[in-house]
Amino acid sequence: MVDLSMNYVYLDGNGNIEFAGKLPNGYKKHGSLRTMSDPDLAAIGWLPMVEIKIDYNRTTHHQARPIMDVQADKIVFTDDIVAYTEQELKQNKYNDWKSSMINSDIGMSRVVEDILDGMPDKSGVAQITLDRLQAKKDLRATKP
Repeated sequence: MVDLSMNYVYLDGNGNIEFAGKLPNGYKKHGSLRTMSDPDLAAIGWLPMVEIKIDYNRTTHHQARPIMDVQADKIVFTDDIVAYTEQELKQNKYNDWKSSMINSDIGMSRVVEDILDGMPDKSGVAQITLDRLQAKKDLRATKP
């Protein structure tokens, strides 16, 4: 009997993945899959799926399409970790900054910022608002 906690992969006649996930009760013309043994499942194109996850620094690397290794008794998917190019790192840094700027605009738009900047006397403005205004200016100054 199969291990129902595992994922399985169904390969079509050309070796292409047609299904990946928890083993269904039946699929296409085959019923009672969950009562079959792994060798019987392999004979009709179903193989256990093994995933090898690799830790990586998400700031400097990204995950590409996993590397698939079809073996006689299982299919192994191994994470393919690729380093960002210098240009991608630069773009990521800019995107992070831009997201921070957008988030800082919530509750204090650029218009409000300009109004506060234009006030000659800020004595009536709450200190928390002035601190937030300064934080926005400091963030804007860090543009990559």
